[in-house]
Amino acid sequence: VVKHFPGHGNTSVDSHVGLPKVTASKEELKRTELLPFQEAIQEGAEMVMVAHILYPAYDDQNPSSLSKPILTDLLRQQLGFKGVIITDDLVMGAITKRYGLAEAARQALVNGADMAMFSEAGAYPKVHTEVMQAVKDKTLTPAMLDAKVMRILKLKQTYADRQKQQRPTKSELVQQVEALN
Repeated sequence: VVKHFPGHGNTSVDSHVGLPKVTASKEELKRTELLPFQEAIQEGAEMVMVAHILYPAYDDQNPSSLSKPILTDLLRQQLGFKGVIITDDLVMGAITKRYGLAEAARQALVNGADMAMFSEAGAYPKVHTEVMQAVKDKTLTPAMLDAKVMRILKLKQTYADRQKQQRPTKSELVQQVEALN
């Protein structure tokens, strides 16, 4: 997982406590913060974790983890990322001080994340209800869900295939044991 998109190096606030803000222009961000992500994507990065940072050059209202201009327009369209987008843990001050967990998960998924990560015990029912409401009110469409699921399944299949390739056959194991004797 490549993280923390679009870059955490230029912040002075810990997102566990509050919402960091990076005031650099789009041009400055392209030359600095975005460069490692662009290279990782070109090299085949399979997953990107998005940080909770306000980037007014792209979205002056929402942190990057909940922002359509950042998740969809910048990461997917401009940088061409085709893999799985996951949020950083939504149970951080940067999010919880301004949004409820369930609402943050909904916004993240509606605006482009494939997975909304949260570590709060017992929160799943509230998050599930909120996400299902997004499905009912059609802000999270079947096509959006299908695309998210397909990216996740493709990633899972990639690793399942790799594990199969790495497992020795029974005859190979026997040969290895015999070679030890």
